[in-house]
Amino acid sequence: LTGQVALVTGSRPKIRNQIRLMMLRSGATVIATTRFPVDSALRYAKEADFEKWGHRLKIHGLDLRHIPSVEIFCNYIEQQYDRLDILINNAGLCKNIAAEEMSLEDWQEVIDINLTGVFLCSQAVAEEMIDNGGGSIINISSMSAEIVNYPQPQWSYNASKAGVSHLTKSLAAE
Repeated sequence: LTGQVALVTGSRPKIRNQIRLMMLRSGATVIATTRFPVDSALRYAKEADFEKWGHRLKIHGLDLRHIPSVEIFCNYIEQQYDRLDILINNAGLCKNIAAEEMSLEDWQEVIDINLTGVFLCSQAVAEEMIDNGGGSIINISSMSAEIVNYPQPQWSYNASKAGVSHLTKSLAAE
């Protein structure tokens, strides 16, 4: 992946750090996003010994629920790096709230981050990838796309990850 540029959207530190590390070891420049404060993401990166990668790892704050921010950020990457070769949609949010107690706001936050964020990021980079002769969009889903993790009350998470799996198949076919 030497010379390639990869965008990795957030998720749990352990998974996210392993994806970043794999990409960096393979030679890619990695632009990572987090919805948490950037300094806490930098702290996790420091704990995972990312300092040795220097300028090839950049961490930025990005709220996948905010459509203009996603578009502006993806345009920034294309202008700053003149390319984007790999998008790894890895962001995820799970709220363990029983169906009868979950608010519409909680439901919407899970769907917006887990499913709509994948759509927005994929759409924002697809045209540029096509114009540049190709690229890779990798969507991280979950086994929860196929099974119900009883007794965890995570119906919004399960539905969103099932949506990610089917969205991925649909995008691949298209």
